[in-house]
Amino acid sequence: MQVYSWDPFNKLVTPVIYNYNLTIERQVKPNWLTRAAYVASRTNHWSTNVEFNPAIYIPGSTLSTDARRPYQPFGSIRMASSSGNAWYHSMQLSLEKRFARGFTILANYTWSKSLDNIPVGIDNTSPMLGTAYSIPPTVQDFKSLDRGPSDFDYRHVFVVSYVWHLPNLSRSNPWVRGVAGGWQVSGITSAQSGGPLTITVGRDQSLTGIGSDRATLVNPNAYGSGACQNRVPCVDALVPTAFGFAPLGAFGNVGKGRFRGPGLFNWDVGMFKRFPITERWSLQFRAEFFNIFNRANLSDPGTSLSGAGFGAIFGARDPRIGQLALKVNF
Repeated sequence: MQVYSWDPFNKLVTPVIYNYNLTIERQVKPNWLTRAAYVASRTNHWSTNVEFNPAIYIPGSTLSTDARRPYQPFGSIRMASSSGNAWYHSMQLSLEKRFARGFTILANYTWSKSLDNIPVGIDNTSPMLGTAYSIPPTVQDFKSLDRGPSDFDYRHVFVVSYVWHLPNLSRSNPWVRGVAGGWQVSGITSAQSGGPLTITVGRDQSLTGIGSDRATLVNPNAYGSGACQNRVPCVDALVPTAFGFAPLGAFGNVGKGRFRGPGLFNWDVGMFKRFPITERWSLQFRAEFFNIFNRANLSDPGTSLSGAGFGAIFGARDPRIGQLALKVNF
C-alpha cells in the first residue's frame, strides 16, 4: 500500500527565491556598450521527497522488498518536505553595438555555478510523484549524494547574435546592384560546456526499495575509451571499468552531477534580399543554414552502469540543415 504524506513539522512552506545582482555598464565608443554583472539567487523551502519506510537489508533473506519494510503493512511512505535549497552565482559579460552603418552585434558570456540538494529527476509540478533522495533519512547526512550541480548547470555559455546590412552598391551597374547589393546577413553563434551527468547502477543495489542506486568510483581517471568496444557509430566518453557496484545493502559514492557530458558549438546563418518588381510587387529570397559547419554536437553518454550503452555516445544533435524560400510581397 503506497502512502503519501507531508512533513508534520514544516508542513507546506511556500518556496522563497532571493534574487540579487550588481551591474556595471560603460560606453566605450559611440554605439558600443560593455556590461559586467554579478547575478545570483538563493532558493529555500523547495519541495522534495523523502522515503520514510525504506526496506531493511537482511543478508541472505529471501523476503520481498515490502516484507522488509519496518512499518507494516505499508509499502513505500513518501513524505513531501520543504527542505530543498538551491544556490546560483554567475558572472555575466556583454558587448553590444547598437545598429549603425548597417551593422549590430550582441555578445554575451556567462560563467556560472548552480548547486542544489534536490533529488535527480524530481517533478517540481507534482513533487510526490517524483524521485526521493537516494539514501533514506535513517542514514546520517542522507542528502549527501543528491547535493551537487543542478540539472541546468552549464558552467560556460557564450552566445553572439548579429545583423549586417551589406552595401546597396548604388553606384554600381544596375545588374550588379540588383544581384549583389542590398543583402542582409544575420546569425547566431552559441557555445557551451557540457551538462552534469549522474552515474547510477541501474538497479536497487542497496535493497531499500527507493530506486536505482549510485555507482561507486573505483578509478578517478573516468574519462576515456573502452565503452564502444566494436560498436559503430559510437564515441567513447566514460571508462566502464572506472565504476563499480557497491556491496549489497550499501550505497555508492558518486554524487549528483559528478561528471560532465560533451559541450556544444553551433552556428546558424541566414541571408535575405528583396528584389523589387514594381512599386507594389517584390520578391524576397531567403537562405537559412542551421549548424552551418555541420559540427557533430554529441549527445550525453549512457549513465546506467548496468545498461548496454554505459559510457558510450550513440547520437548527436541535428546535422547541417539548409532551407531556401522565395516570398512574394504585394
